[in-house]
Amino acid sequence: MYSSERERAAQNMIMTARALMLAVDRELTAARAATEVLAASPELASDDLAAFHKRASELVRQLPGNNIVMADQSGQQLLNTLVPFGQQALPAGDTGPRTAFNRLVFSTGKPIITDLFLDRWRRHRW
Repeated sequence: MYSSERERAAQNMIMTARALMLAVDRELTAARAATEVLAASPELASDDLAAFHKRASELVRQLPGNNIVMADQSGQQLLNTLVPFGQQALPAGDTGPRTAFNRLVFSTGKPIITDLFLDRWRRHRW
Protein backbone atom coordinates (compact mmCIF):
# COMPACT_ATOMS: atom_id res chain seq x y z
CA MET A 1 0.00 0.00 0.00
CA TYR A 2 2.88 2.37 0.82
CA SER A 3 4.36 1.87 -2.66
CA SER A 4 1.01 2.43 -4.30
CA GLU A 5 0.42 5.69 -2.38
CA ARG A 6 3.95 6.86 -3.10
CA GLU A 7 3.48 6.22 -6.82
CA ARG A 8 0.15 8.07 -6.81
CA ALA A 9 1.74 11.03 -4.98
CA ALA A 10 4.58 11.10 -7.52
CA GLN A 11 2.10 11.04 -10.41
CA ASN A 12 0.09 13.86 -8.82
CA MET A 13 3.25 15.97 -8.45
CA ILE A 14 4.15 15.38 -12.09
CA MET A 15 0.65 16.40 -13.21
CA THR A 16 0.81 19.52 -11.03
CA ALA A 17 4.24 20.45 -12.42
CA ARG A 18 2.97 20.05 -15.98
CA ALA A 19 -0.09 22.18 -15.26
CA LEU A 20 2.11 24.91 -13.76
CA MET A 21 4.47 24.73 -16.72
CA LEU A 22 1.55 25.17 -19.13
CA ALA A 23 0.22 28.12 -17.12
CA VAL A 24 3.63 29.83 -17.13
CA ASP A 25 4.04 29.17 -20.86
CA ARG A 26 0.60 30.69 -21.48
CA GLU A 27 1.49 33.82 -19.48
CA LEU A 28 4.84 34.23 -21.26
CA THR A 29 3.24 33.73 -24.66
CA ALA A 30 0.61 36.37 -23.86
CA ALA A 31 3.28 38.82 -22.67
CA ARG A 32 5.39 38.24 -25.77
CA ALA A 33 2.40 38.69 -28.09
CA ALA A 34 1.43 41.89 -26.28
CA THR A 35 4.93 43.35 -26.63
CA GLU A 36 5.03 42.48 -30.33
CA VAL A 37 1.72 44.30 -30.85
CA LEU A 38 3.03 47.20 -28.78
CA ALA A 39 6.16 47.37 -30.96
CA ALA A 40 3.91 48.04 -33.98
CA SER A 41 2.09 50.94 -32.28
CA PRO A 42 1.69 54.23 -34.16
CA GLU A 43 3.17 56.10 -31.18
CA LEU A 44 6.45 54.24 -31.58
CA ALA A 45 6.42 54.62 -35.36
CA SER A 46 6.09 58.40 -34.97
CA ASP A 47 8.76 58.58 -32.21
CA ASP A 48 6.21 59.89 -29.71
CA LEU A 49 7.87 58.23 -26.72
CA ALA A 50 5.63 59.98 -24.16
CA ALA A 51 2.50 58.52 -25.80
CA PHE A 52 4.25 55.17 -26.23
CA HIS A 53 5.14 55.15 -22.52
CA LYS A 54 1.47 55.79 -21.71
CA ARG A 55 0.34 52.92 -23.94
CA ALA A 56 3.02 50.59 -22.54
CA SER A 57 2.04 51.52 -18.97
CA GLU A 58 -1.60 50.69 -19.75
CA LEU A 59 -0.52 47.34 -21.12
CA VAL A 60 1.55 46.58 -18.02
CA ARG A 61 -1.54 47.07 -15.86
CA GLN A 62 -3.21 44.28 -17.87
CA LEU A 63 -0.21 41.95 -17.52
CA PRO A 64 0.46 41.80 -13.78
CA GLY A 65 4.05 41.33 -12.70
CA ASN A 66 5.45 42.79 -15.88
CA ASN A 67 7.51 45.83 -16.71
CA ILE A 68 8.41 47.19 -20.12
CA VAL A 69 11.82 48.68 -20.74
CA MET A 70 12.94 50.17 -24.03
CA ALA A 71 16.66 50.71 -24.53
CA ASP A 72 18.90 51.74 -27.39
CA GLN A 73 21.68 49.51 -28.72
CA SER A 74 24.15 50.79 -26.13
CA GLY A 75 21.83 49.70 -23.33
CA GLN A 76 20.70 53.22 -22.39
CA GLN A 77 17.09 53.01 -21.23
CA LEU A 78 14.82 55.26 -23.23
CA LEU A 79 11.80 54.46 -21.12
CA ASN A 80 10.83 52.22 -18.26
CA THR A 81 7.23 51.68 -17.20
CA LEU A 82 8.29 51.59 -13.54
CA VAL A 83 9.09 55.30 -13.64
CA PRO A 84 7.20 58.32 -15.00
CA PHE A 85 8.09 59.28 -18.55
CA GLY A 86 11.01 61.70 -18.64
CA GLN A 87 12.52 60.56 -15.34
CA GLN A 88 16.17 59.71 -15.78
CA ALA A 89 16.65 56.12 -16.88
CA LEU A 90 19.54 53.87 -15.97
CA PRO A 91 22.81 54.78 -17.68
CA ALA A 92 24.31 52.68 -20.44
CA GLY A 93 27.43 50.64 -19.94
CA ASP A 94 25.97 47.67 -18.11
CA THR A 95 27.82 44.49 -19.00
CA GLY A 96 27.03 40.83 -18.77
CA PRO A 97 23.71 39.21 -19.63
CA ARG A 98 21.90 42.48 -20.28
CA THR A 99 24.42 43.40 -23.00
CA ALA A 100 23.98 39.97 -24.59
CA PHE A 101 20.19 40.42 -24.46
CA ASN A 102 20.50 43.82 -26.17
CA ARG A 103 22.51 42.26 -28.99
CA LEU A 104 19.93 39.51 -29.36
CA VAL A 105 17.02 41.96 -29.50
CA PHE A 106 18.69 44.19 -32.07
CA SER A 107 19.89 41.30 -34.25
CA THR A 108 16.51 39.51 -34.33
CA GLY A 109 14.10 42.40 -33.98
CA LYS A 110 12.10 40.33 -31.48
CA PRO A 111 11.30 41.18 -27.87
CA ILE A 112 12.70 39.07 -25.07
CA ILE A 113 11.31 38.21 -21.67
CA THR A 114 13.70 38.36 -18.75
CA ASP A 115 13.75 39.06 -15.05
CA LEU A 116 17.20 40.63 -15.19
CA PHE A 117 15.95 44.22 -15.17
CA LEU A 118 15.78 44.45 -11.39
CA ASP A 119 17.07 47.95 -10.96
CA ARG A 120 16.81 50.68 -8.39
CA TRP A 121 13.19 51.49 -9.31
CA ARG A 122 11.94 47.96 -8.83
CA ARG A 123 13.58 47.73 -5.42
CA HIS A 124 11.93 51.01 -4.38
CA ARG A 125 8.58 49.97 -5.79
CA TRP A 126 8.33 46.89 -3.57
